[in-house]
Amino acid sequence: MAVDAEQNMEARVRALGWEVRSVERKHVDVEVRAKAGSRPVVLTGLSPFSTAGAVARAVPDPAFFVLSIGEQGEPRRWGGWQQGEQYASSWGGFQCVVSEQGTTIAGGFVSLPSTTITPTDAFFDAIGGLLDPAGRPLDAKWPELDPTRGLREWPSRHSRLWRKVGQATLTIAGVGGAIGAVAAGVPQLAPYSFMVGVGAAIAISVDWSRGVVAHGKRIGNATAKRLRSFSSFDEVFPPQILEAAQLPLIRASAGLRYDDFGALVRIGVEAKSQSSGLVLRISICSTMWPQDALKTCQLVPRTWTVVEARGPSDVLDKFPTRDRMKRKRRYLIWLLDERETEGESLWQLLEEVERGLRVGVGGPYR
Repeated sequence: MAVDAEQNMEARVRALGWEVRSVERKHVDVEVRAKAGSRPVVLTGLSPFSTAGAVARAVPDPAFFVLSIGEQGEPRRWGGWQQGEQYASSWGGFQCVVSEQGTTIAGGFVSLPSTTITPTDAFFDAIGGLLDPAGRPLDAKWPELDPTRGLREWPSRHSRLWRKVGQATLTIAGVGGAIGAVAAGVPQLAPYSFMVGVGAAIAISVDWSRGVVAHGKRIGNATAKRLRSFSSFDEVFPPQILEAAQLPLIRASAGLRYDDFGALVRIGVEAKSQSSGLVLRISICSTMWPQDALKTCQLVPRTWTVVEARGPSDVLDKFPTRDRMKRKRRYLIWLLDERETEGESLWQLLEEVERGLRVGVGGPYR
């Protein structure tokens, strides 16, 4: 089986038209090195199973993958999202980080209903719709690589999205418990684990979802409160949960490995100004990882923000130019990194905008 996993990863890399240079097994993990034109490629497959013992030898196939294309420099854009797959009960979670020199995508799957579908095939089938033939990310597929995607479908203020997310969380927890039972070498417990996840052991999932909700609410409420202190806005709407995604990962504790997931939560706050015609939408993103999650599985920042401003051109002229800010005729998009999100960058910018609106002069930067 170990040879099959290595051959499968190598075959999928070659199918993309990349030149394979080496394939190396690092105990239960597999690393494939290749070339995409002149750009280096490194594909790492991480196993969710124990790093020693019979279980590792029996079921060594990787289930979480990190694909690095090109050189890794200062991140310029990043994103994370969850998607269902064509396989009946499986879903995957993916992260992407883009620099000027290269791209890294990481992802895995929580459930694969058929032994004929390998995690390697599931991963490559999924990223086939995320990358162009040269291995560059298709921005429209990623909320923060093309931030307008994440803000385009701003839900109704009466949305019941979170109720649906919560129900899905409980079911997925059951599937994860079933997989964990197999990973632990006791597959006979898988059906019981599934029932426990959906029903009796709801406490674990509820604690997780409550933590996600509480964390998001605190961030959203603090942002809305701060926005209300600006006289530029006539109305600031209550925060909304835009999305809650579960991102698969590998955990390592006490010498053992097992698969699990972290959380990516997007909280949205909207503010409007009737007098100037300015509409400001802020999407605050935060991730929550288990403490023993492998660092390799954590690509995206701990927190980041996407700001969208829409309004007349003369109003948008009041916004100073910032790094990772894109300006169109009637709107601008700004992606803030972790440092900017946790600091005063947004509020300092809004103070400058408010001063410009108050005195009615052109923006500080043209």
